Amino acid sequence: MATLINVCSPPSGGTTYAISKWQPDECPAKSAAYLRAIDDELHRPGGQGMFAFEHSDLVACGASIFGVFAQTGASAEFAGALYSTIDAGGQQWIKGAIVAPAFRGIGLLKVLASYARLHARDDLGHASESLGVVRVYPDGSVNTPSLRSFVAAGLTERLSENRLPIKGERFDRHLLATAEEGGTFRSITLRGDASSLPTARAVIQAWED
Repeated sequence: MATLINVCSPPSGGTTYAISKWQPDECPAKSAAYLRAIDDELHRPGGQGMFAFEHSDLVACGASIFGVFAQTGASAEFAGALYSTIDAGGQQWIKGAIVAPAFRGIGLLKVLASYARLHARDDLGHASESLGVVRVYPDGSVNTPSLRSFVAAGLTERLSENRLPIKGERFDRHLLATAEEGGTFRSITLRGDASSLPTARAVIQAWED
């Protein structure tokens, strides 16, 4: 089962959102909603050029998924999610961020990234360094909403810009349209250390008040 982290609303009020954490195999329905949202975005005209991944990929990397669902009457509608992994060196990686179009612009991604950072500390028993990956497009533009959201969650240091090959047919079919010459893509890695965790806490507090 998913672990309910919080039920809260944006500072402006309005819709109530339930934020949960789960492992891919614990909640197949929630995981499927996340993967559908990724696939919808990849096929949407003007959508983000980002990695496609499957349920088995999330299981293989030991991902913890952080998702948010809008509470609309008796039902819950998928609003956004991301996943977090901890590498062998104890660093947290935050990837796969998606917010459904109807719920963009209210700060859901920065809230999810903030919760992911604090839960990584709890899971490890100590504060970890967090790294977030942001897509760069062939024309040099950046996935600005993700960039701003990660910065708001305390990932303020630009660590590196990488140029990596696209691997696998299921990735190629989505990314080739926005790939660099030679079949590569670019991404920016942002970092935040333990000293920036109060920034993440402040983001969450704003939604809890």
